[in-house]
Amino acid sequence: MKVDVARVLAEHKLELLAAESKDNISFWLEATDVLRDVIPFDFHPCWFTVDPVTLLVTGHMNEGLEHTPPEIARAWYAEEDVNSPATLNAMRIGATTVKAATKGDAASSWRWRNLLEPMGFDDSLDAVFRNGKTVWGAVNLLHRSDSRPYTEEDVRFISRMSGAFAMGTKLGLLRGQAATDRSIDSPAVLIVNADLISKSTTENALDVLADLPDIGGFRPDRLPLPVQVVALRAAAADDGEAATVVRTRSGRWVRVQGSGLAG
Repeated sequence: MKVDVARVLAEHKLELLAAESKDNISFWLEATDVLRDVIPFDFHPCWFTVDPVTLLVTGHMNEGLEHTPPEIARAWYAEEDVNSPATLNAMRIGATTVKAATKGDAASSWRWRNLLEPMGFDDSLDAVFRNGKTVWGAVNLLHRSDSRPYTEEDVRFISRMSGAFAMGTKLGLLRGQAATDRSIDSPAVLIVNADLISKSTTENALDVLADLPDIGGFRPDRLPLPVQVVALRAAAADDGEAATVVRTRSGRWVRVQGSGLAG
């Protein structure tokens, strides 16, 4: 049996990086450099933190994007598309490609039609990061048609590294510098319409929204990803409720809760 020395070395590097993780962003950026040597992905990976209780995405980082495309949250939490964190977690290996998940019919995927294909990608290798049965994060490795197609061994490699990625992401969340001089004295309230556009906010909500982890910061027409996810999940829930816990940029832990309004 031939041993892939490059991948063995990559596994060791990723395990060391995970054990030394001080914050998610640094860990993910360093992990990206290691992965480029062994996986044929293009552009930059989409890295996510995931609430281990609800499996809702709570943060996103992609070095090449100015903001998080709203299609990400909509695909997984409104359209119930393939390869959401919850779907991947239900799989034994916790990783697959869009093409494999759709049995070769990538165009049947809402995310592929509305996000991947318009951006020039033909596939995505998606995985969740599990420590035992607990999910701490996820990654999407984007792929263009002129690169070598993903193989089963690519998927197995990412699956084998799930525990290391989970540890690095978890430690990054817990070891990050916590804020001690900022507090939220009263609930921050945000009202959005069906298009996820902010219609009304309390004064303190603006500070909280700006502190949530996402690319590009807060604008009334572009909510942070954790808020998009909770709003979409609440809209789809039978009781009109959804919630998750998010670690902010400044180190606070906040509960993001969504409720539908009558009328």
